[in-house]
Amino acid sequence: MKDTLFIGGLCAVIVLVGAALYFIEPSQQSASSTGTVMFERYAAGQYALNVDTQRNYLIQSQEELESALTLIHGNERPSLPPVDFEKNEVLAVFDGTHSTGGYDIQVAEIVDSQLTRTVHIKHLHPDENCSVPSVITSPYELVIVPKMRDTLHLTHTDGVGVAPCR
Repeated sequence: MKDTLFIGGLCAVIVLVGAALYFIEPSQQSASSTGTVMFERYAAGQYALNVDTQRNYLIQSQEELESALTLIHGNERPSLPPVDFEKNEVLAVFDGTHSTGGYDIQVAEIVDSQLTRTVHIKHLHPDENCSVPSVITSPYELVIVPKMRDTLHLTHTDGVGVAPCR
């Protein structure tokens, strides 16, 4: 009888712990675990006015975001939704200047490990069969991610791909 009660109690504890882990918000899970980090595209485009080289920025405040948007748009900044910097931060990636269209940049994946958050960036160039406009471009993308744990080191990898013809 005691064994049956012990096993039943143990099963109940296991079920409760499993249910608690299941219902924790994903942002809370990613803050304390390793694996793929969910992110949301905040802004992207082909014409960053004041960025002519490949650069990446970690943006952790509204003031830093406003500075980045000034780099991209000058004084003609678009109206964008606010970012909750208590829970999130913004990653900005820039591809640099190109003499034609057809180029792009994307955050392909973000992965947290025990010690690092790695941002996998894909630099896309036009397929040789694409007809591209003769215009100077400077592609960029900004994504919103959950704040990193203080113990993580931020790093990135750069890959190259082919952009589809448009």
